[in-house]
Amino acid sequence: MSTIQVTNLTKRFGDMLAVSGVDLDVAAGEVLCLLGPSGCGKTTTLRMIAGLETTSDGEVRIAGKRVNEIAPSERDIAMVFQFYALYPSLTVAENLGFPLHHEKLPQAEIDNLVSEVARKLELTDVLHRLPGYLAEGEKQRVAVARAIIRDPNCFLFDEPLSRLDVELRQTMRGQIKEILDGLSKATVIVTHDQLEALTMADRIAVMRDGKIEQIASPHDIFTKPKNLFVAGFIGTPQMNLQEAVLTGFEGTRVRSRLPTKPSRWPSILPFKIWTVVAR
Repeated sequence: MSTIQVTNLTKRFGDMLAVSGVDLDVAAGEVLCLLGPSGCGKTTTLRMIAGLETTSDGEVRIAGKRVNEIAPSERDIAMVFQFYALYPSLTVAENLGFPLHHEKLPQAEIDNLVSEVARKLELTDVLHRLPGYLAEGEKQRVAVARAIIRDPNCFLFDEPLSRLDVELRQTMRGQIKEILDGLSKATVIVTHDQLEALTMADRIAVMRDGKIEQIASPHDIFTKPKNLFVAGFIGTPQMNLQEAVLTGFEGTRVRSRLPTKPSRWPSILPFKIWTVVAR
């Protein structure tokens, strides 16, 4: 079964605590996005799952098996990097077939798999080209295709769309989501793009300072933020925060009083206000 379980995952670089006690459980077929500001520890967390960083503490399990002491090449994962990491001297077809040659599959089977994944990602017309003659969107599709062409335990994506323009990002989000939905693999995507997380993820883990602030569905992250950080981080424009005084309760409703002259009213309506209750 394709699953990812992370328990109390911690990473220290000398005296700096980069990741602190992260717990994650990604089911087969689920897409989980690690979302947060730069330096919050999301990429370090992904690299520990992949085995590219050693863990200071905690446990990583892939498909139910502890992999802390297992080399990245033996974890049976497929990873897509921010930089496409294509072999410049190989054609698109050869780049796609490279991981299959490593598995020593027959050439006829390799050719069939290359043709199939090229069709899914609209790469059939560029199979003969070298990476240097591809557009950025085509390079990204080749990187994704090379990851999904075999049958790994799980998929890891590190800011996969950060180098694309806005229009290409929108197209690639849809293509990647459609493909992942049909693969039944546990998938973790690292991104700082809120729209990317909200549209691609089944669940979002919002991180800050090496810790997870909230894990929930995109809808709940947006409408039911757990704390002030999540409330202020999610949404464009950001949610407006205004202090208020608790004055009473009416059943399940809270009654509060706003200052006569709020410190900051939003310039764009409609808007939401997250109320900080003074106790």
